[in-house]
Amino acid sequence: GINAEYMGGALAQNISGATLLQLSQEDLSELAQQSQPQPKPGSIAMQSLYNHIQSLKGTSEVVQERYGEDKANPDTFGRLLEHPSGWTYEREYQEWVDFLIVHNENAVTMHVESSVKAKQKASQVAVLILASVATLLASSDFVKQGGSSEDSASNGESARRLGEVIEGLAGGVDWLKVFALFVNFCTTLVSGYIQIESGKWKDQLTAIKQYQDAASKLMDEYDDNLTAPLNDRLAYSEYQKKIKNYYASMPERVDISPEERNSAIANIKAKDPSVWKRGFIFLQLKDSHSCWSNLTGGRRIALGEPVGVAYDHALMRFSGEDMGYHTTTASVFLQFKKDSKEALYKLAKDSGETVTTAMDDSSDD
Repeated sequence: GINAEYMGGALAQNISGATLLQLSQEDLSELAQQSQPQPKPGSIAMQSLYNHIQSLKGTSEVVQERYGEDKANPDTFGRLLEHPSGWTYEREYQEWVDFLIVHNENAVTMHVESSVKAKQKASQVAVLILASVATLLASSDFVKQGGSSEDSASNGESARRLGEVIEGLAGGVDWLKVFALFVNFCTTLVSGYIQIESGKWKDQLTAIKQYQDAASKLMDEYDDNLTAPLNDRLAYSEYQKKIKNYYASMPERVDISPEERNSAIANIKAKDPSVWKRGFIFLQLKDSHSCWSNLTGGRRIALGEPVGVAYDHALMRFSGEDMGYHTTTASVFLQFKKDSKEALYKLAKDSGETVTTAMDDSSDD
């Protein structure tokens, strides 16, 4: 029977029988509010009631699970085309695409953040060293004048003679003062650079932090749903609402220069191989090193969107072989998995990377 907490509202509105079966989920929410003094039901109770009413309509009016059966159409054969939850193979595929984009951009922002903080620290250390040297040079007159009164008798004369010798060799120029002026100039220069760039660094780090906070929640939502069986996922319409809310909380843009992005990608490949092999390995373009970058020691790595089935292989690699597991038939998924693994072997060999390191965290099941 229908949950009793809705009966008051139904009777008050003179709704029963066939009319009740035609109500949408939104109509049910309004109906529930008519029931007094019963408290408003939660989302789980509402979803349970709606599913119960849908079951009363008969299977002919409910979306059934359906897979593509036309072998002549490889784009749909063995792929989930319809499901009561609203999920299909194409919809899941697009979500994995978006997941990959967010994952890679988040990885780039992490390395840019590290680079910006390193610049801040290096600048502060430079000012500290220069200021210390300037202080040392300013106090050098103490030594030049022969030291303190206590040891002037024994060391003062020797120090003055040494100073006279140095001045004679220097042609009468006091190079100690010249060097002190240069150090003070460098200190002022570095301090000015910090003052100019500090605002940009602060804004950049704030935007990166906002992006990473939203991206972390977004990736958790992706992972919780895309790796779960269809019946354990949120309904697709509800899932989309949550995803859009996460995207809305992200900053419109993170100010990352091309040089910073190139450096971050190169650092990911060199220092973070697990992230590189998961999200970037299928995106690197061949012959991406220009003559200028080779001459200048640059580490520019060009990335591009994979073409055709290469994108399928990239998503299979990124998902840890979860992509399509719940939205394709067993035979199609096994073939998909086999093709992707062979493509990864070939890519690893062509790029000069050993097969073992390219495949070390892949499943062999």
